[in-house]
Amino acid sequence: MSVQPIQNSKSEQQVLPPLDQQISYDEILDITNSALRKSLEFLQEDKITFPIDVYKIATNLKIGVYGGDINQGITEQDPNWVSGAIQKKANELYPSILLEERDPEPRKLFTLAHELGHYLQWKGDFSDEQLLGLCFENARHPNDGDSTPKEYFANTFAHMLLMPGFEFVRCISSGMEVKQMMEHFGVSEATIKRRMSYLDIASQTFTQSVA
Repeated sequence: MSVQPIQNSKSEQQVLPPLDQQISYDEILDITNSALRKSLEFLQEDKITFPIDVYKIATNLKIGVYGGDINQGITEQDPNWVSGAIQKKANELYPSILLEERDPEPRKLFTLAHELGHYLQWKGDFSDEQLLGLCFENARHPNDGDSTPKEYFANTFAHMLLMPGFEFVRCISSGMEVKQMMEHFGVSEATIKRRMSYLDIASQTFTQSVA
């Protein structure tokens, strides 16, 4: 599978989600291409099974994944609800990822992929006892988290890893309904619809593999 970097053109600009003005368009392109390269490190098209086993990827990277009550004292309706976090402690060689145990499984899968995005972007460039990233994005706030470069990278990486473009477009082309795609990729309806918006599925006809 050959992958071409996204070029600066009007048609390709349409597939990118709206972002805060603090991120320039050139930064968006750089981040998107970087996230694409990182996601493809784990995807060999002829050997992929879905849903993607993100837990196995974390294990291969020697990253521990734990569940816990991150949001003690608050409910899921609270805007400060955190779905996950990744942290490197002074006495550990590798970071650990903590997932909110009250989140549904599709949410946990996306959160884990999001946190792995943080690790892959920043590994080797963080100090001991540093919190590398939090995941605030959830189905109630589908646009949260995209307004800073590091969060945009983590979200983009998660979408590309869990729902690679070549498979996503194949599912659309075969007539799969959103509910079937949710089961196939192991993600929520909001995540499927957001991937559609990233790829501009609603308004473009895809004739070749996209990322």
